[in-house]
Amino acid sequence: MKQSTLLMLAVLILSALLPAAAAEDSPFAVSMEKLTAHVWICTLLDNERRARDYYPLLESRDGLVLVDTPMYPSAARALKAYIIKELKRNDFILLINTHYHWDHTCGNQFFSEATIWGHEFTPIDMKRFSGENFPAFITAKRQHYGKKGDARTLALLTELESEFHATPPSRTFWDKERIQLGDLSLWLFHVGRDGAPPSLYNHSRSDIFVYVPQDRVLCCGDVHYRKEWLDGKPGELPIDLFNGFLRFCSEQGYLIEYVLFAHDPFISK
Repeated sequence: MKQSTLLMLAVLILSALLPAAAAEDSPFAVSMEKLTAHVWICTLLDNERRARDYYPLLESRDGLVLVDTPMYPSAARALKAYIIKELKRNDFILLINTHYHWDHTCGNQFFSEATIWGHEFTPIDMKRFSGENFPAFITAKRQHYGKKGDARTLALLTELESEFHATPPSRTFWDKERIQLGDLSLWLFHVGRDGAPPSLYNHSRSDIFVYVPQDRVLCCGDVHYRKEWLDGKPGELPIDLFNGFLRFCSEQGYLIEYVLFAHDPFISK
């Protein structure tokens, strides 16, 4: 009886330590900064390249909301383990993809317990990437990093190829969508334009903004947003590029104080 009790205790201790160990063994380091009452910024650092990516995390009484996921499995696992360790909760209720690109959606499978939201174009374009284009993507990346002699990235590509399982959004919208989570409301806005050439303002046809009105936070993904626009009037801004988002904020009396990006530090007033 005593031996079985000790064995059970050992198993419980080991299972509690495993998420932390997985994060420590990862080539990626994670940190978190609380920006507002509901919003955190999770920073994923590539230790070798010193490159940083940013993942907004929203806290509500109903659960956690993550915006986008990393491309490589080890990075996604490290991000999730760190969030759970820091916040002492693992109730991921929503995952929102700002667009379909692999460095924003390949890690979706590690948050499959959450309801995944995105624009209607996102699952369509993800299907094309994860199907016919995925082998070519892996091959091209291998050739590129093979010529550079980058063994670390080649190992990460092997990890991605063996573990990747396409997990597209199950909930989609066309123009805009409001989501209410008890003490937190979110607005999703489509800002991509189908058929338009890619630009700083039109990164992909599935681009969306995630806006948190209570905290005055705007998550832009990979769409560019000028800091001076934070103090501008809607009539002075290129409204057509954002499908009326800025006009909507003006009409509702909503303000923007923080703008968060996926690959650059946030800006604020």
